[in-house]
Amino acid sequence: MDAEIQELMGRVESSTCSFVRNGTAHAPANAREHMERKYDYVKSYVSTTEDFIEKAASKSSVTGEPYYVDCPDQKRVTAKVWLTDQLQQIRRADDS
Repeated sequence: MDAEIQELMGRVESSTCSFVRNGTAHAPANAREHMERKYDYVKSYVSTTEDFIEKAASKSSVTGEPYYVDCPDQKRVTAKVWLTDQLQQIRRADDS
């Protein structure tokens, strides 16, 4: 699980997307830093990468508002959708 989460955060940081939290767009490196802080906080409460996405990486723990991802030439999606898609890609690559 930890390796998948680290890979997921690496994909966030290396992306060309903007990560929108509470109405403010953030650069990929900033988004990763935010995810790392949240992961450190919830690490003992999550047992799967999906738990991490659901409980920490896809919405504000203060407002409950979903996070969004804006990528060039794509429509805005929720962070949950984007991260879940990235996780599926990671797992497919691991199965190869």
